[in-house]
Amino acid sequence: MNTTYSKIVTITLTIALAAGCATNKVEPSPEQAWIQQHALFDGNDSSLFVNSEFKSNTKNWKTEKQGKEAPTKQEFIMRGDRAWRSGDTERALFEYLRALKLDEQDKTIYLKIGIVHENRENDNLSELAYIEALNIDPDYIPALARSGKVSLKQRKYLEARHLFERAIKLDRSRLLEDSTILITSTKPLISSRQVRRASPRSAVIRSTSKLIVDSTKLMISQQTVAADVVAESEQDETQTLVVVEPPHIDSRSPFYAYNGVGVINDIEGEHALAMKNFELAREIAPRSALIHNNMGYSNYLVDQLDVAEQLFKKSIALDKDYGAAWRNLALLYVRQDSYEKAVHLLVSKFDDKPSAYNTVGYLCMLNKKYNSAEQYFQKAIKSSPVYYKIANENLIRNRKLYSATVYEKLTYN
Repeated sequence: MNTTYSKIVTITLTIALAAGCATNKVEPSPEQAWIQQHALFDGNDSSLFVNSEFKSNTKNWKTEKQGKEAPTKQEFIMRGDRAWRSGDTERALFEYLRALKLDEQDKTIYLKIGIVHENRENDNLSELAYIEALNIDPDYIPALARSGKVSLKQRKYLEARHLFERAIKLDRSRLLEDSTILITSTKPLISSRQVRRASPRSAVIRSTSKLIVDSTKLMISQQTVAADVVAESEQDETQTLVVVEPPHIDSRSPFYAYNGVGVINDIEGEHALAMKNFELAREIAPRSALIHNNMGYSNYLVDQLDVAEQLFKKSIALDKDYGAAWRNLALLYVRQDSYEKAVHLLVSKFDDKPSAYNTVGYLCMLNKKYNSAEQYFQKAIKSSPVYYKIANENLIRNRKLYSATVYEKLTYN
């Protein structure tokens, strides 16, 4: 009897608690719902909404301290930037979306959101974010370059090239504008013999002189660049519009556009042109592991193996976690038949001998060194404490490729 009564009480309490939970369920605020339903939000961390400025069923975000003003767009962006620098991409995305809620026409926020999604390998969402930025400003150079980078990763080479080249063209126009300087002087900047006198008031005269300006010192010498000259005014004051020969690039130029065009050049076999674009990209970001790796691979493709090796090593020195450079250096060692050197390199980085054997076997297979590939796939399988599915699949594939090669030789001999 007591047991039955206890069960009834337990069931009653459970029902009451469940009902209480349902009654006390907190509905998301409009702002919280906006973020969770936004096409660019893919977060799964519900704790982001805990202890934030969200308050249920309120019109605005409020802080826990009454009377304090709600955070501004810039404050949310700064929070997102801090989260991004600390590696918390989900928090960064959350904060950037909060900023976006306050200004949906800010192209820079869309760019930041796109970069976060790139980092999270959400290519579709990063592409969508860059498209939104370009809808606001079709000439937004960083979004063009980043969008091209995503298209390149998706092997949409024509689309990528178009985006990269548009970014580069717009950047060169910017550099030209930045190189135009208006100088006012009471002394003529060119000799009177070179200027055909017009009205005493101002008239535009095309100068035949060639001028170049050191814009840091505002010194002029007659050298290489054409200039437009505005004639002297009533006060005998001369205004000179000087167009300085613009540099090809500066620190604001689109690194990913030059790098991306270089990659496409290599794919199309234009290796000399690829190196020129990579060199420009390296001028923009001299400490980029990515660009040194790509330059190394470009040299690898034209059999400049010593140069390639140094560039791969430089890439690793700049970023020890950049796996592509480690694998490319191993590929180079395999090409030189230094298989154990490649294994040692990969083990020193990834600390996984079966995986190192499998990778070297795969690189041998790519180089059509099927007998060596067979040996290393076998080593990978034997050294693995569990069934190594990928190595077994690679072994089967390698044997098929080898058999096809033998059959081809028998057929044509």
